[in-house]
Amino acid sequence: MLGERGPRRPAVVGVRGPSGAAVTEPARRGDRGETSCAQDGGMLMTSTSPPESVADGFRDAMAGLASGVCVVTTSVDGVPAGLTTTAVMSVSLAPPLVAVGVGRASRTLEPLRTARRFAVHVLPHDRADVASVFASKAVDKFAGLAVRPGEGGVPLLADAARHVVECETWAEVEAGDHVLLVGRVVRVHGAAAPDGRALVHFDRAFHEVGAPRAPGRQG
Repeated sequence: MLGERGPRRPAVVGVRGPSGAAVTEPARRGDRGETSCAQDGGMLMTSTSPPESVADGFRDAMAGLASGVCVVTTSVDGVPAGLTTTAVMSVSLAPPLVAVGVGRASRTLEPLRTARRFAVHVLPHDRADVASVFASKAVDKFAGLAVRPGEGGVPLLADAARHVVECETWAEVEAGDHVLLVGRVVRVHGAAAPDGRALVHFDRAFHEVGAPRAPGRQG
């Protein structure tokens, strides 16, 4: 996830269901020794490392995982909030569910939990500027953007998304220094003519991948 630290191993895992009730269960306990891998002569060698080294190595490993870039928005009492994240995952088709990872230190976490509605914007290849703003601590991240209300008043970035997925919070999962918000998809908006290119985050930077579609090409 952009701008977040690597997760710590939690003592318990808590799950909030649709009713909002919390259920906790022990986390899996494994060997206390942590391991990391170093490449030597083309082979991966496993060695024991202190926890801080594992966290650093984990950050580096995840930086090497190219991920799509999304902006998640919500609103409470008419006050919009949003963040940039690469921690978005489709979970289920029946019912349609999507999970979003949000750091506990994020200012957007509390509004997301309060509103219990949010929108996931899949950014197009040329909107790294929007990703940068929503990853920042700017006071008004929506300034200068075309915004229209979605379900429950959630702000939708009308001109800055390849697709917009509107959700109602279905469950919350406590996951170390993050919270996974699982949303039930209630509406999906797509660009009239989506481009063949995409915006990804790789090696701690934004990149454009893909190629423009030929005129008239669909899908």
